[in-house]
Amino acid sequence: MANVNAPNGFKVVKHATGGLPNRRQRYHIASAYGSNIATNDAVVPTGSGKLIQRPAAATDRLIGIFDGCYYLDPNQSQPQYNRLWPTGQVLVSGTVADAWVYDDPRLIFEVQMSGAFTLAGIGSLADLVDGVANLVTKTSADAVDSTTLDGAGVTVKVLDVVNRPDNAVGSFARVWVEISKHYLGGALTAI
Repeated sequence: MANVNAPNGFKVVKHATGGLPNRRQRYHIASAYGSNIATNDAVVPTGSGKLIQRPAAATDRLIGIFDGCYYLDPNQSQPQYNRLWPTGQVLVSGTVADAWVYDDPRLIFEVQMSGAFTLAGIGSLADLVDGVANLVTKTSADAVDSTTLDGAGVTVKVLDVVNRPDNAVGSFARVWVEISKHYLGGALTAI
């Protein structure tokens, strides 16, 4: 069975040391930030407090994976929880958007490869493909760049192939990864 090319970002699976993987922390998004941030999108710090944004490059050092946000919408004057930060969302003056981020450097995520993948890729480092958020499902389309498995990648480490009937080694395989270039942890190395 061929894998379907349908990336949906980085879905948290488990923690490398066991226990529950629900280790989210609160960060912030600036009012009118100009890019969508969808659930399962990779995010980076802006360098100003705990503000986050989408990575500017496939090799940026990540802070974690976005899992929704909470803010006061000036149009509705009510608190809003959203799985997607909409491009250019303006906040009530004097408030910030709370963003929930899986920021533990030892979390393991399921993500799709952007192309060809063989078992030789296990243990390799790779970079990201910045996907366009699905505005209907409010989920990411990020993937792992299969062309960077040759030693050019640095952002995530491929740990294993997802062992499920709907997944196979080959193009668009789903794999487990750990963030290797993480602000809160030391860099991982390839095997």
